[in-house]
Amino acid sequence: MPGLVREDRKRNRLNSRDAEIEESVLENLRATSISFGESIACQCQDGRLVLTGTLPSYYHKQLAQEIAGQVEGVRVVINQIQVDFAKSSRPR
Repeated sequence: MPGLVREDRKRNRLNSRDAEIEESVLENLRATSISFGESIACQCQDGRLVLTGTLPSYYHKQLAQEIAGQVEGVRVVINQIQVDFAKSSRPR
């Protein structure tokens, strides 16, 4: 059925665009002077980006959200990053 094919093509384009957004977010996070390392992951669906992982401070968590939100195509950032002060390199 032609309608179903068009829907599949549309879905594939959206999935492709979401994958591009995910890659752009990760590239932008890697490009900062702050090391986010491998501690952040992201998933995008229809421009809704979910950030997950663990960072050493609320500052890092907020910074990751700000960087992700600046990527073209991101409509909303859902920040599910956890803060683990034990990972902080600074003494408390």
